[in-house]
Amino acid sequence: MVQERLSHDSTTFTHMVYQRLLPGDGVPAEAQLERQASDLGRRLEACLKVEGCDLFTVWGLVDTYSWVPAFFPDQGAATLMSEDLTREPACYELQRLVAEARSGGQGRSSGASLGEASQGDPSTPSLTGLWRP
Repeated sequence: MVQERLSHDSTTFTHMVYQRLLPGDGVPAEAQLERQASDLGRRLEACLKVEGCDLFTVWGLVDTYSWVPAFFPDQGAATLMSEDLTREPACYELQRLVAEARSGGQGRSSGASLGEASQGDPSTPSLTGLWRP
């Protein structure tokens, strides 16, 4: 949990993507998925530390439509859901951190939840594509 908060007029984290080299079968190893969850989670925590961070955008939700493999051969699994719409560990980690922030763990609250559109508290950062207050 983030303990201290920084103040800034406006901060955004945009186009979060996490690509990696894939094994020969094209399926990411569990360790790769856990690393993605950890790294994206740390980025969201950094956003939550800044009072003025009002946007955290994830670039794409489903690997099926990801731009990564088209531009970086042998790389992929860059989004929060696999091609069959299975949520990856990173999706659950971001969801956990937002839920924690909503419950007051980050000093912010909102009436929104992941997967639902809401006109919630504007001081809570939005996860574009997952949650937009």
